Amino acid sequence: MRTIIIAALMMLMLTVECGASKVLGEDRAAIGGIAIGSKVEYVESIYGAPDKILESDARTVEWYYGETFQIRFTDGRAVFVCSSANNGLNTPDDVGVGMKGRLIKKVFGRPSEKFKFDRRKVYVYDVKGAGQMMFVLNGDWITEIRLTATEG
Repeated sequence: MRTIIIAALMMLMLTVECGASKVLGEDRAAIGGIAIGSKVEYVESIYGAPDKILESDARTVEWYYGETFQIRFTDGRAVFVCSSANNGLNTPDDVGVGMKGRLIKKVFGRPSEKFKFDRRKVYVYDVKGAGQMMFVLNGDWITEIRLTATEG
């Protein structure tokens, strides 16, 4: 009897773990090949000079490629990356803006956090050692993907 109870408890724990959200590896959190921590030189080697640069202080600059791809650097490393159009800049798992939202859970599993903001759904995934990857949906469609570094 004791063996049956222990086996049942182990099965219950496995079921709970399978339904729980998971932390994504850093290798899965990038947009167009740019991840949190990517160096300025690396980004420029891939995309060339940005269309626009905004400096907010001596340590932080924002680069814009067109109207739909933004990268913020602090001390020469990416701390924020955002794609806001179907511009071909996808995650390493080939998820991008303009795709159906149901693809997100199919590829990444249950999000760490889920909420609504201004009539849009937002799925947040924690990224091991890096920060968060966020998908914004308008209706059934992905309209924005963001990577944000963990503070500190």
